[in-house]
Amino acid sequence: IIDYGNIDTYGRFDLKDEVEKCVEVFDRMVLEHGITPFSWGGDHTVSYPPIHALGQRYGPLGMIHFDAHYDMVTYADFPYPYHSGSQFTRNMAEGNLDPERCITMGVRGRMSAYVGGHPENFGNTVLMADQVFDMGIDAVVEQILRIVGDGPVYFTLDCDALDAPYNHSNSAIEPFGLTSRQIWDIIRKVRATNQVNLVGADVVEYAPYLDPSNADGYTLAGISGKLVCWLADLTDKRNGEKRQTQWPQAFGRATL
Repeated sequence: IIDYGNIDTYGRFDLKDEVEKCVEVFDRMVLEHGITPFSWGGDHTVSYPPIHALGQRYGPLGMIHFDAHYDMVTYADFPYPYHSGSQFTRNMAEGNLDPERCITMGVRGRMSAYVGGHPENFGNTVLMADQVFDMGIDAVVEQILRIVGDGPVYFTLDCDALDAPYNHSNSAIEPFGLTSRQIWDIIRKVRATNQVNLVGADVVEYAPYLDPSNADGYTLAGISGKLVCWLADLTDKRNGEKRQTQWPQAFGRATL
């Protein structure tokens, strides 16, 4: 496991130059060095570059997506090349995502009607937040397995999938969302089936300056740790060997 550090950006509204810089970084990581990427955001636009790179490496990906919003905006809806609502539709158009192997969970709120018809037209599966509660964890896990199948899969968690008590650190908080325990249980139970070929993941839309107590950060760090271990385990299996992480910090006998 390597901490690659930050990819510096300028935070402008027009993200074209920034995203294309990130694409170069992820293409080098994934296509030249065979790295399995796990990334943090920031704006959900950051999901575009790793999916773009992984789609070229593995072919069209399935996707496990937690979000309060569909994020299925087209250029006709909003004429900017890169933003936090088009990262998936653009990758679908480019052949990096298989829309029929994508499932989105936790959708709700006022903005959900804006692009409500797109996911159905694309062939995506969507579970509203209320449906996740009504179905229960085991039924949701079965649905995920059925949709994504045994092909390569990307995981993305937008923090606004979480209900307001579990997420204060987001620019688009919507009430009546999922609990942190629900997302944790879905992840661990999907992983336990050993049926999902996870090739990359991200956790996005976390704003540390809105989290003075670090409560949200602790929750998301816990989820991220689970995802990193899952990715590392599957990378070992794909490589056919177990590569031990090296710790140059030399902690010695310290108990961590």
